[in-house]
Amino acid sequence: MIAITDNHTKRLVLEDLLLRMETGEVNALLEAGVSPELLDALRNRTIRDLIGVSQMTDASVYMHVNASSFLSCFQRLDAMKRSKQLQEYFVMHGATPDLLQSLFKLAPSQIRTLRATLRLGNPIAGRPAMPSTNERDEIHRAWVEIGTQEKDIREQYYALHQRFSHHSMACLWATINEFTRLACKPATRAVTRTPHIPETGSESGKRS
Repeated sequence: MIAITDNHTKRLVLEDLLLRMETGEVNALLEAGVSPELLDALRNRTIRDLIGVSQMTDASVYMHVNASSFLSCFQRLDAMKRSKQLQEYFVMHGATPDLLQSLFKLAPSQIRTLRATLRLGNPIAGRPAMPSTNERDEIHRAWVEIGTQEKDIREQYYALHQRFSHHSMACLWATINEFTRLACKPATRAVTRTPHIPETGSESGKRS
């Protein structure tokens, strides 16, 4: 337990207790260990009363910190901030709407808002120019290497662009997925025609 000595914080604690009482949480406060006598003493108190008590040196407040919950919240906050940074980086370096929707689950309206915030125009339509065959091989080798070091797909593309920053994100995306697109391309189906069998003389004679 950590002792709270700041008068302002102690006043906030008293205000919180009073607010909980006014919103019908008396039973919850009692179950948490707040004495009925303290709750009775808090009833109908003014802010001036709370300030006066909080300034008394013998008014003590102790704090219990749930470290794991705060750590989890900080980690989630850092992940949200990093995701926002990556979104802006991808947009500024030529990521297509399809790429942004795939990696960040952004709706078209969110992408438009992000581009407007970054003061970018409309994305260039059409397939980006592909690197040379030799450089595409280098990109694929780097992609495999990065995948062994980083599990987040967004961070993988970020690291790849750090190595090949002269290409747009759209170009790198197309290069990495070129074989996937070819594999998913439907094969051309041959049209099977039923051969025409001419009628025999005897069969035609019977029908005549």
